[in-house]
Amino acid sequence: MTPGFTIPTDDADARHQLLSISRLQESGWIFVRSLRVGVSGTVYSARLVDCQTETQVYIAAGETLAELEGREPDSFLEALSREPHDAPVEGSISYYIGERACSEAQAAAAGG
Repeated sequence: MTPGFTIPTDDADARHQLLSISRLQESGWIFVRSLRVGVSGTVYSARLVDCQTETQVYIAAGETLAELEGREPDSFLEALSREPHDAPVEGSISYYIGERACSEAQAAAAGG
């Protein structure tokens, strides 16, 4: 779990945190769970990120971690086969979450 951080968007008062980052062994994708706490409430999110192509697949969201986990698919590779793979809009929350998760995944792979 990483320390909280802000994202320079219209929602700049919200705090974001990467809860977990794991590499999918069968592919170049990483699975990222994140948390956003702001004026409008708390949201847990899950997404798959391909750091090489800078594309993402948004998987699920929930108001609690248990709710999020209940909405995640059994097979991420199945989700990849049917979901569109989109590059997030530069400057969006998804853009910054993906950028930070890829940076942390790369540091972890390098032993840092």
